[in-house]
Amino acid sequence: MKWGDEVRSPEAVTPKPVDIDEAEIKRATLLIDSMTVDDITGQDWATDRYTAALEEVIHAKADGKKPPRAPRRAATRASTRPCTR
Repeated sequence: MKWGDEVRSPEAVTPKPVDIDEAEIKRATLLIDSMTVDDITGQDWATDRYTAALEEVIHAKADGKKPPRAPRRAATRASTRPCTR
């Protein structure tokens, strides 16, 4: 922040209290529990392919070898459409 008028009091940004019944809290808790995973090992969506590929390139260059090429990505639907202008 650069100017004094950018500073707001905490009361100005404090959310107003709301009434939530126990049934709504229970539904929210069930939703969160259904979307939560305790162990992400082996999950395809949790694999960091970028870092793994970068490590392969670094190791290949360190060994004096040619780095591996990136695999071709499948064409997306938007890229296969003809231009309609």
